[in-house]
Amino acid sequence: SIFRAQKLRLDRRLYPVSISMAIHSQRGLNTPKLYTQRASFCSNNNNSHDRDPDDENTHENEEKNTETDEQQQMQAPAVRFPVNGGVSILSQTGRLTGMESSTNMDVQQFPRSVFMIPVTRPFLPGFTVGITISKDSAIELLRHQKENKVTYIGMFLCSDNDSKQKVNGTIHSVGTLAEVKNISASRGTSGYAKQQQLIISSVGRIKLAPNETPTFSHKDLSIKNVDIVPLQSPDYDKGSSEAKYYRSQILSCISNMVQISSAHRVQYAHISTVNPQELSYIADIAAFLSTNSIPVIQDILEESDVIQRAHKSLKLISNELTILKIRLDLQATQLQNLKEFTKKQKEEGTKTVGEPKWRDRMKEFPPPAYVQEVINEEMEKYSTMQPSSSEYATVRNYIDWLTQMPWGKYTKDNFDLDAAEKILEENHYGLKDVKERILEFIAVGAMKQQIETAVSHGKIICLIGSPGVGKTSIGKSIAAALQRQFHRIAVGGMRDVSEIKGHRRTYIGSLPGKIVQAIKHAKSFNPVVVIDEIEKLSRSGEGDPAAALLEVLDPEQNKEFMDHYLDIPIDLSQVLFVCTGNSIQSIPEPLMDRMEVIEVPGYTTYEKVKIAEDYLIPKAAKETGLDPAVVKLARPDLHHLIDSYCREPGVRVLQQKIESLYRQAAVSIVKKESNELVLNKDNLQEYLGKPSYSISEAYLDAPPGIVVGLGYTGFGGNILILETVSYPVSGEGSAQAVKITGNLGQVLIESATVAQAYARTLLRKFEPENNFFDKNNVSIHLPNGAVKKEGPSAGIALVSALVSLATGKQVDAKLAMTGEVTLTGRIIAVGGIKEKMLGAQRSGIERICLPEENRFDFEELDDTLKNEFTEVKFFSRYEQLYQHLFQNEQSSPQKE
Repeated sequence: SIFRAQKLRLDRRLYPVSISMAIHSQRGLNTPKLYTQRASFCSNNNNSHDRDPDDENTHENEEKNTETDEQQQMQAPAVRFPVNGGVSILSQTGRLTGMESSTNMDVQQFPRSVFMIPVTRPFLPGFTVGITISKDSAIELLRHQKENKVTYIGMFLCSDNDSKQKVNGTIHSVGTLAEVKNISASRGTSGYAKQQQLIISSVGRIKLAPNETPTFSHKDLSIKNVDIVPLQSPDYDKGSSEAKYYRSQILSCISNMVQISSAHRVQYAHISTVNPQELSYIADIAAFLSTNSIPVIQDILEESDVIQRAHKSLKLISNELTILKIRLDLQATQLQNLKEFTKKQKEEGTKTVGEPKWRDRMKEFPPPAYVQEVINEEMEKYSTMQPSSSEYATVRNYIDWLTQMPWGKYTKDNFDLDAAEKILEENHYGLKDVKERILEFIAVGAMKQQIETAVSHGKIICLIGSPGVGKTSIGKSIAAALQRQFHRIAVGGMRDVSEIKGHRRTYIGSLPGKIVQAIKHAKSFNPVVVIDEIEKLSRSGEGDPAAALLEVLDPEQNKEFMDHYLDIPIDLSQVLFVCTGNSIQSIPEPLMDRMEVIEVPGYTTYEKVKIAEDYLIPKAAKETGLDPAVVKLARPDLHHLIDSYCREPGVRVLQQKIESLYRQAAVSIVKKESNELVLNKDNLQEYLGKPSYSISEAYLDAPPGIVVGLGYTGFGGNILILETVSYPVSGEGSAQAVKITGNLGQVLIESATVAQAYARTLLRKFEPENNFFDKNNVSIHLPNGAVKKEGPSAGIALVSALVSLATGKQVDAKLAMTGEVTLTGRIIAVGGIKEKMLGAQRSGIERICLPEENRFDFEELDDTLKNEFTEVKFFSRYEQLYQHLFQNEQSSPQKE
């Protein structure tokens, strides 16, 4: 900063002078700003050589300029620079006449009394500062200033002050006389003015008059008016060797301090050395630049002897300079040590300085060359970053993930077919087809072990079945049979692609995708990963997760799978993916093309009984801490429990019912009511509540027009009861088309239309005199309207119901049928034969009618399920079925 001042001749009185201060940024970031600051000084020098020749002519103009400067000063922006003690230096003024203290004032001009302002840090003469006082006191001071035209205040240090700047203690007798330059409002955090800020220029040293008591109480916060006297300073020889020594030493210390300390450089940039020959002023600057405690600065203020003051200031700034040099040397030494350590690490082959845990992880799982290159680059970047950097945590987390991946770690597969078969039989009952397919996969791996490699390539298996049939547990059994690690990923309801492929590292809290997390948790690159509920993937604005899975499940693409977070190719070809779902229809076709589908059928009643006896009952007893024999449940009673409460394809509900029985048994034992729980058909309802199913659903005595069909849903097979009614055509009108209700799909509605058309044709052929459909309107209903029904499987059942209604002949309520019929009477094959047979068996059906084209599907069923039915017949045309149901079986097909 450059301070320029114009000397003026003053006629033994105070006179304001404008000083222009150009503040330049030390770093060169800001353009120079001109800041006009007011300062006052006292002059007692009346020598003729100090008077300008044209002083008398310019004095009036200078007064006008001063008024203009005062207006500019009121509008000038405040430039604040932090100083110890909470004071902000707004500008720095030099004393143009070398004023030492208020003793240089004329006796007539020196104020005898001033308002006393208790402060928390001493103020040295010669500086313009800003202080904050209470609003009421500022108003009182402003009123007094206007009324008495007095602009001076006295600032005295108050000792024993607390952190909230409440004065409560003794006032030091020596203070500073200051002139008030400006009063402005200081706004609080709530937005309204709570305090007033004073811009003051310190003039000189003063002390309280002898009649003043230097005490001040925090209960009395109003500004006092006290009597003051100037602090007398003895004369000294400015040309003495002692004064020259202190002057040169202090200036040298200030120069060195400014050069090595940026903080002091900024502070000194706003201090002017107008008169470097003034030892008193130089001593005050040195004390101002030091960071010493308040008592030390107060001691400098109270020192009246200039030489002694210079001695104390030199001692303060010398100590300050020594501390700065030591700190600078320590920083340089630490930097040099860091450079040497980094150089040593590079010479030893370690390119970067990372945390020890990263190096330990890389020793355990050595990454490939391309991954090692990325890790080295990131660790080098991390070693040069500051913890306060915005990317510090991101880089650190990225290195953590790269070093935690099990690079090159593969578990050796177990290709022992006998051991694998034993594990599958121990964990699952039935599921013959599924077990055979898994054993085939293991056998292929064993052949590749002998021919190519010891590690079999990954396959994508999709298990489709009803809830509770054990799809996820089959995945666990596969992992146990192969002796691989197991991990499950639930994707039901997932709608963000980032869940599969990871988030990009630019986002806060980004993470890799579920696939990378599975590999990390499994600690191997060839685990068994079960992707559960794959048909329940959603789609949203964040993308389609099903499309993202194409890269994961495609054997030709997953060799170089790219996760958005890791951003490096990962080999997933050794991973065995096992997907599970309830229905194939909901899985996208491109995704289905990449998977090998294995259907997991539901369990028969016999299988459920075996599962309950061998698995569920021992498990429930172990979890409740009871002996399995505590609950007495005979096999016929267990059959009744399954038929009445647990007809679902899976065994999840059966497990819940058995656990409920053992919990109730535990309650009885704890209450000492009974030591066992004996169950039978009569008291099951007492413990399990109302039965969920009843055989009566299949009509024990069905009237004409009622036929039982078979359907198949994602929850397994079930019976479909078709009800038909008729009512005469009103008047001379013709019969309307058949009406069908029951929450049906479009395919089923079309099947009803085809069934009505073929039933008319059939009756004209076999019963020409029957005109039932011409005189009656027909309605068809499928109960349980809350359940959506769809598919062509009810075709022959619809025709049979219409013919039964038209002929008045009953169809056996214990007989169920399934198959699609055409307009020409041909019966076409349908799917889900095993599930439909299971549903019929659970509902008490004894006789079955199936399409001839489904004979092979029936023969593939387990003999236990086949033996549940007394009769199963196959038909290729409906005329054969008509004769079997409504006429003598003259041309009935061969009985199975």
